Amino acid sequence: MVRKIILPFVNAINEVSNLFFILSKVALGMMVLTIFYNVFMRYVFNHSAFWCEEVNNYMLIFMAFMGAAEIMRRGGHIRFDLLSNRLTGKRAVSADLFILCTALFWCALVTWKSLAMWIYAYQSHMCESSLLQTPRVIPYSFLLVGLIFLGLQFLILLGKDVSSLLLSKEKT
Repeated sequence: MVRKIILPFVNAINEVSNLFFILSKVALGMMVLTIFYNVFMRYVFNHSAFWCEEVNNYMLIFMAFMGAAEIMRRGGHIRFDLLSNRLTGKRAVSADLFILCTALFWCALVTWKSLAMWIYAYQSHMCESSLLQTPRVIPYSFLLVGLIFLGLQFLILLGKDVSSLLLSKEKT
């Protein structure tokens, strides 16, 4: 019953995470093109694009935070498995549960602080001190949205671990 209610939300979170991952790959391709363009312009025409470095910095932030949730879902992040590799059964799941709870706590803390940064930047109309004068809300949004979806992926993994623990208790 609960699974039928939660499953559409989990699928939606996974789909959005995958979309962000695809957009991160597009951002990587755009970074390659703009850096190539800037190097070409600098060495062939002795004129570099003033916007290139700043835009690439924003794309790097986008890639790092917006793609993090999908990488978490795929199990691609660095894992602290020194202890859990030596454990089996319920103890391994319990250790994984503890690690996920700790990671979720830190993710929530950083998300909360990034929300505070975003609100402050929005209310004070903060802009970068560059020629583009990009509003700081834009890169802070990448940070905030990426961390929210990373936290949601932590919750999904946490739910899987809890349900596997409960199922193993029912079998015994």
